[in-house]
Amino acid sequence: MTAMPHPAEPAPMAERSRRGGRAGKRAGGAAAFEQPPFRQLRNPLTPTKFVSEDELEHIHLASLRVLKEIGVDVLHDEARRIMKAHGADVRDGSERVRFDSDMILELIAHCPAEFTLHARNPEHNVRFGGDNLILSMMASAPNCSDIDRGRRPGNQEDYRNFLKLAQMHNVLNITGGYPVEPIDIHPSIRHLECIRDLATLTDKVFHIYSLGKE
Repeated sequence: MTAMPHPAEPAPMAERSRRGGRAGKRAGGAAAFEQPPFRQLRNPLTPTKFVSEDELEHIHLASLRVLKEIGVDVLHDEARRIMKAHGADVRDGSERVRFDSDMILELIAHCPAEFTLHARNPEHNVRFGGDNLILSMMASAPNCSDIDRGRRPGNQEDYRNFLKLAQMHNVLNITGGYPVEPIDIHPSIRHLECIRDLATLTDKVFHIYSLGKE
């Protein structure tokens, strides 16, 4: 009588190799594991209301009052000029910008309830807003870790490896920002190098950073 392997035991190496080879061929060589196709989920449940309608309106009116009476410090000269040209209260010699409530409400009225984030690969476009769910990597971790080299500060090699993993896993709709900060790249050009890697190593929607007008 032949003993059957326990369900928790791994399959023999030869069998795993055959399965991995077939899976790899089915996935075009991109991955040696089974996974559902890329898709965007929708939330069928009504969102939980943490505040009442009256409380929400109170927060909204308080926000408009802050923007009108206190304002926001805008450090960029050209940004203040653009805001002033569109009706914001910008005063000479001050970086503080104040916004009339009616102007804010009029501008908000132009915002769509939903919109599409376009990817290099149209099949990876995602819909933002409404009951659409977007699953993304986390971003800007200072360190990373693996079983071979342990915990360490991020570098470009690690950064690229995380992007490849994000591209490979269909459960992730977008790559998000930097999965780890590649501190071996000088900050003055880091955003340029990282954007190039995002654009060439993935075909999903990604978030970019910039440093200065240039």
